[in-house]
Amino acid sequence: MVIFYKSMDVTGYRPCSTYVPAATAVLPVDEPLQAVQSRRADRSRGERLNSSISQIVIAILGIGGTLAAAVITQRGADRARTRELEHTRQLQREEREYAVRQAQMEQRRTCYAALSAGTRDLANVMAKVLHALEKGELTEQLRSDLDRARRDHRLRHAEAQMILPDGVARAASTANRYLGDLYGLLMRLHGNTARDGESLEAARENLDKLWDPLWARRHVMRVDLGITAPGQDQRQGEADRCQA
Repeated sequence: MVIFYKSMDVTGYRPCSTYVPAATAVLPVDEPLQAVQSRRADRSRGERLNSSISQIVIAILGIGGTLAAAVITQRGADRARTRELEHTRQLQREEREYAVRQAQMEQRRTCYAALSAGTRDLANVMAKVLHALEKGELTEQLRSDLDRARRDHRLRHAEAQMILPDGVARAASTANRYLGDLYGLLMRLHGNTARDGESLEAARENLDKLWDPLWARRHVMRVDLGITAPGQDQRQGEADRCQA
């Protein structure tokens, strides 16, 4: 560069011929070859270690994802299997309950039919006995038929008491009481041991009154079996009785 300086003897400035070169940059001293190679080896080992760790992490994540998917799938399958088994058990319970109800209903139907048949047989025989008493022609055969019909009815009524629901049992007991009262009255008239106020006319009235409790029992039986609606007018039963 050119340096200007001021002279005491010469007016003005003049360049100095002295040239000072710019500062020369100091070049770094070459590193030892062994250090460079060591640093490169360390960097290479670090890169390989990072790569290995990454591969391990990726493998672990892959295995974990696979296992998690398998567990989730298995749990879903287990839940589906559990729901299916529970549904199957529910269907089996419903089928068993239905079978039990059907068996009970069939047992009641058989019992009702037997009790109704026995009651009708006894009522018909007592009507014949009353008619024979009015004519004075009661035979031993008719008396034997009456005893048989009464035994059969009592047996069927006793068996029905173990099966009948409460409502039907009450109606059956009421009808049985009417039958027993009429039977006792007929036997006293036949044996000439009638009480005060008991007569053939009273026996005829009792026979007519017998049909009401019998048809009331028939009505509750049919309701219990689901044949007749609970609110259906029972006067239809009276019309049926008149046609019987």
